[in-house]
Amino acid sequence: MTAEKIDEFGQFEYWLEEHNILVIRLVDKTGKKEIDEEDARHSLRVQQRLFKDQGQKLLILADLGDLSKVNKAAREFAKSNEGQAINNYALAYALIAPNRLNRMMGNMFGRIFKRTYPIKMFSSEEKAIAWLLEQRTASTTQ
Repeated sequence: MTAEKIDEFGQFEYWLEEHNILVIRLVDKTGKKEIDEEDARHSLRVQQRLFKDQGQKLLILADLGDLSKVNKAAREFAKSNEGQAINNYALAYALIAPNRLNRMMGNMFGRIFKRTYPIKMFSSEEKAIAWLLEQRTASTTQ
């Protein structure tokens, strides 16, 4: 997979994959394995910027890596009107959750966000990308 790094902040790196899929990777530089409010705010800004640049809703793949916690402030932001703006930018969201703890985190994301887009968990990036591309195709035929 060819990808270009487009941003980095806090716990995350942001890459634009060859099919115009935004890939978000946990880099865990601090060892805290936690998403805080600033991580969440920056992620939303990256998605907003890319949406404006591309002029279309985004396919997003988030690799949860060894993530173990989303702190309370980040959860509250995600539930807020400001955090819910993700619905304006996302066409579909795929989560890579390679182990049980990550699947639990992924399920928590699904409950936190009141979303207007499909979200699905995968154990491999290849399957996640294939599903995302199907979502793009389905949206153009509607």
